[in-house]
Amino acid sequence: MAAALCGQMFISCSKTGPVSTEPIKDSTMTNLDIYFDSIAPRCMGSILITQGDSMIYERSMGYADIETQAPITDTTLFKIGSITKSFTALLSLKAVEAGKLSLDDKLSKFFPNVNIPNADSITIFHLLHHRSGIQDYMNDTEGAVFEYIYQPQTKEQMLERFSQLKTNFEPNKAFRYCNTGYVLLAYILEQVNDKSYAELVKEQIAEPLGLTHTFSLSDSISTQSYRYDGKWETGQSFQPSVFLGSANIVSNTRELRKYAYALGSGFFGKEILAQMTDFIDGYGMGLYGTPSKDGKIRFSHEGAIEGFYSCMKYDDGQVTVTLFNGTGINNSTIQWYISAIQKGEEVSIPSLHFITLDSLQINEYVGEFLCDTLPLNLTNNGKHLMTESLGGPWPIKFEASTKDFFRCLQFDIDMTYNATRDSIRFRMGGDNMVFVKKK
Repeated sequence: MAAALCGQMFISCSKTGPVSTEPIKDSTMTNLDIYFDSIAPRCMGSILITQGDSMIYERSMGYADIETQAPITDTTLFKIGSITKSFTALLSLKAVEAGKLSLDDKLSKFFPNVNIPNADSITIFHLLHHRSGIQDYMNDTEGAVFEYIYQPQTKEQMLERFSQLKTNFEPNKAFRYCNTGYVLLAYILEQVNDKSYAELVKEQIAEPLGLTHTFSLSDSISTQSYRYDGKWETGQSFQPSVFLGSANIVSNTRELRKYAYALGSGFFGKEILAQMTDFIDGYGMGLYGTPSKDGKIRFSHEGAIEGFYSCMKYDDGQVTVTLFNGTGINNSTIQWYISAIQKGEEVSIPSLHFITLDSLQINEYVGEFLCDTLPLNLTNNGKHLMTESLGGPWPIKFEASTKDFFRCLQFDIDMTYNATRDSIRFRMGGDNMVFVKKK
């Protein structure tokens, strides 16, 4: 299962205004069109690239609603998942600037009656940098039952769950991504401001930037995502109250671009930007990145919730925003292609051509294969070659591109059988291995 109103570095509002609607002519962007044409049957969403106030590239594909066949446009709303954390970090630093919060404040100050582990040692700074050591309530609780994410949850219910969590390490000893910390930050922000998280997002971020379609989602509003499994299927909807401050904001490409550009340009103050981009172990406050060697501002964040996927990148004034409500392609692969094409690198455009094998033909490829002690158990469900041995949340289905060559686009996996089909050259992402059939 799967972010000071106008400080000393205030920039003019024109710098966060609408981008030009006429794209810059660039042959590189033609290659982006060719790439998205190739994956469009399994990708629904929108992408926007700008340089300053000038549009470089904009593209939407697929449907906002498959049932009505309403197309995705630049105003379609998407859940932006963990990009929400950058809003929460920004609100936290604004609270610090206003004297309502200190980065050294301990968790126990705000939750004296909640048995959160290490609450007397964990600070706001640790939460913002994912260095608290608290277990992630969504990813560190093996065997946990998550039915509650489909029902509205109160603050008290969520805090009770957090009180049952353990710790991975002592505060500030390491970096470990933690949704729990950002939900706690949202509760703290509501407490010190005496306002709801939704009001804070609206008053301190959306309204100053003129954003009318970017807001903290409530449990009474629904947006729809999809997943691809041979065809588009409706995804399940989670309740936003379960992800307050962590993954509960919605936006669209134009407004998220405006937000990212304002953030990177210093609209909210140079000191806040410096704190958010003070990267430790690759993470600042609500943003990913590495310390700049040339003085230029660069940051990013991704998000994934339900079938939604989002990516926001800022690179010295250039903003790239990618929002999908459904993909049957590995999202990291998509981002790699976008980045490579933006850099002018030569890439091989992927093909979605596959051949159909009957059950008897698929049987020729099944069996248990080993790479050292790592097992790969391949089975036949009557239509696909499959495996459940890679540790994912659901079975992985492979499609045959040609004889002896199978692919899973969702997880970026290739499998090439040798002529006797007793070994497999296996590639997953950047890892290459050879599996040999168990005798």
